[in-house]
Amino acid sequence: MKLVELIEQYVEYRKALGENCGTNGRVLRAFGRSVGAAAQVCDVRVDRVSAFLAGAGPITSSWHVKHYALVGFYRYAVSRGYSSSAPLPAVIPRRPPAFVPVHLPSR
Repeated sequence: MKLVELIEQYVEYRKALGENCGTNGRVLRAFGRSVGAAAQVCDVRVDRVSAFLAGAGPITSSWHVKHYALVGFYRYAVSRGYSSSAPLPAVIPRRPPAFVPVHLPSR
């Protein structure tokens, strides 16, 4: 099955369960575009997933948002036999520290 078709099927499934699926749907559709419209689910490799997760810059919290969406999607794909395993990276980086604003003295 094509990856983009399975992504749409998964998003509709999550919506049928009552989930809004806004952010996860956008992340998964972006993943489908980055891999390519003709890609089959079983042809996706770890290096393509890692490249999508990394983006262009340092690890941010968006890495973890993307990873969370892909974990759910591949759990769905594996449980229904569309993929034999999830091509997710084995090493998950630590979350970056939360932003702490600097309080400037009042004038």
